[in-house]
Amino acid sequence: MKQVRTGISKSTLVEMKNHINMDDDHLSAILGTSKTNIHKKKDDDRFSASISKKILALSALYEYGYHVFEDKENFERWMYTQNRALGYQIPIDLLNTSSGINEVKEIIGRIEYGIYS
Repeated sequence: MKQVRTGISKSTLVEMKNHINMDDDHLSAILGTSKTNIHKKKDDDRFSASISKKILALSALYEYGYHVFEDKENFERWMYTQNRALGYQIPIDLLNTSSGINEVKEIIGRIEYGIYS
């Protein structure tokens, strides 16, 4: 939680964004801030605690997904595909709220344990 209190740096966010292959539009929507606000920050500038918490949750979700799917590309493709268990919604479109992140995480957990999803 220290990272949340001190804030995640822009450079850390950019590293994560590149690692998970996420475009600026989705990232800004998920974080609840504009692309301009993200881009105007210097590399060592830090985000607020609320945005930092979202960054950490997003990073944890993707790491969990990579672990379960055992293939980065397959998981990333799954994140952009309609999912029956989510009412035919696209998982990435649910990540702008903590309940949406939890819902997607639950489906990944079901996949991990072989439960039809």
